[in-house]
Formats: sequence, C-alpha cells, structure tokens
Amino acid sequence: MVTVPFYSDKGFGRDFHAIICNYNYLYKNFFFISAKNNMMNNNKILQQFHAVFGIFMVMFYLGTGIFLIFFAKMFTIDKAIRVIIGSTFIFYGLYRVYVTYKQIKQAFFSPDQED
Repeated sequence: MVTVPFYSDKGFGRDFHAIICNYNYLYKNFFFISAKNNMMNNNKILQQFHAVFGIFMVMFYLGTGIFLIFFAKMFTIDKAIRVIIGSTFIFYGLYRVYVTYKQIKQAFFSPDQED
C-alpha cells in the first residue's frame, strides 16, 4: 500500500497530484470493499446466521427492558430513568422482532435464486 501525502513543499502541482492519487486509491478500495460486502450479503449461510443471531439480540433487548422496569429496584437509578430506558429497550426489541421476522422469512423460506 502506497500512501501519498496531501501536502508538499514543492508547489501546487504536487499537491494536486497527491490529492488525485489519494482519490483514486480511496475509490478503488471502496469499490473493492463494496464488491466484497455484496458477495457476503448474497451468501445464504451468512444470512441465516444473521437471522438466528437476531433472535438472541431480540431476547437481550426485551429481557433488558423488562429487567430495568420490573426487577432493577436494587440499583440506585431513579425509577423514572429506569422506566424510560427500559421502555426504550422494549420498543427497540419489538422493532427488532419485526426486522428479524423478515430476515428469517427471507433467509430460510425464500427460494434460492441461482444466476
């Protein structure tokens, strides 16, 4: 990997060249990363793993929200703050239920698309 500095004490021409080289370097690397992410998103096993991991995260969010609202009386946090944070966890957990349901439906029950 070659890095080209943005500044130079030799004049504007070298600065401009350095900026163009860095732009081309970033563009090429961004394109490669995007292509790699696209291949990973098309991987069926990876989609299924993310869907199953989503189930555990839903249980974490809902469990944390319920714990904060009903069972965290031993902490020195004000009740209003506990209820606000706990209800935020519960509402986000309910949103994640919907998103995870869509992911599971797409990852496990959609037909394979072969090109």
